[in-house]
Amino acid sequence: MTFCLILSVGQLIAYNLMFKHYEIGPYVYSKTLSYYEQIDHEKYKRELIRYDSDKETLQGYYYPKEGSTDLVVFTHGYHSMANAFIPLITSLVDNNYSVFAYDCSGVNNSSGKTTYGFLQELIDLDYTLNYLKNSNSIEYNDIFLVGHSVGGFASCAILSLHDEIKGVVSISGLNNAFDLIYEKASQFVGPVIGSLVKPVINTHQRRLFKDYCNYTAVEGINKSNIPVLLAQGLTDKTILPDKHAITRYQDSITNSNVSYYFVDGKQGGHNDILLSKNAIEYQEEIDRNFKQLEKDYKKNKDFDKVIEFFENIDSNLYSEFNPELLTKIVNFLDAI
Repeated sequence: MTFCLILSVGQLIAYNLMFKHYEIGPYVYSKTLSYYEQIDHEKYKRELIRYDSDKETLQGYYYPKEGSTDLVVFTHGYHSMANAFIPLITSLVDNNYSVFAYDCSGVNNSSGKTTYGFLQELIDLDYTLNYLKNSNSIEYNDIFLVGHSVGGFASCAILSLHDEIKGVVSISGLNNAFDLIYEKASQFVGPVIGSLVKPVINTHQRRLFKDYCNYTAVEGINKSNIPVLLAQGLTDKTILPDKHAITRYQDSITNSNVSYYFVDGKQGGHNDILLSKNAIEYQEEIDRNFKQLEKDYKKNKDFDKVIEFFENIDSNLYSEFNPELLTKIVNFLDAI
């Protein structure tokens, strides 16, 4: 009894540590994707918008495309933020779509000392869509959703709650965010201990997320019957293709408007699916050089060399978007 109590308390502490506030430091001191601070602000104008989710105040980023009546709402994944997807956002703007992206609860410029859990992204998307419905400053005729990872789950699961969506693109998306935390915990502590703490995790999540716990991506896809593009890397080590991924449940998907895009090899990873082959090779080169830089710095403590290293990173090449995936996304949206 005492062991189980200690284990349960320890699991809740571990849970809260896993979902603590997340942000990336100054982009000039990190190996990073291209951020908004590094692009042409005249070409890609954006408006900062604050609005409430259920517990926190979210930071939204509106990228209007003059003359466009189509709005893409983008949702990032766990341990990420809207600013990390600038290459995709600007590409969508280039293809005549306005974009609304946002930092989820506890992320970057949104409020919150914690990100609460995977299901919080579904809640934040729900509140975001409700905000857009009632907004007088953002005009659109058709609204589309694009999401990555947990954001891909949210973009599909939300279809059980909203019927105004015209189409969805889910990249590396998972089917069931309620069960994912238990499965990830079991990977660390083993299935036996994992099974012991599962009731604690489930009770904690139901207290936090209430009815949102009941939604899955596949149920949303089937209920809506709208066009959905599911993109999945076959070498994804985060959202396992044979276990967590939405595409693993093809036999349960009854929506005839669903299409699939599978990627193998180097681009088949969870984040690598977003990158061009040149970007992946360049990142590998940067990683090798950075390891050597760390060794050199321990010897000479030359911080000027560190600054020079980061300043010379070609962020555009480092974050070059997968051109084949981009074509799939744009053609998919254009056809709706």
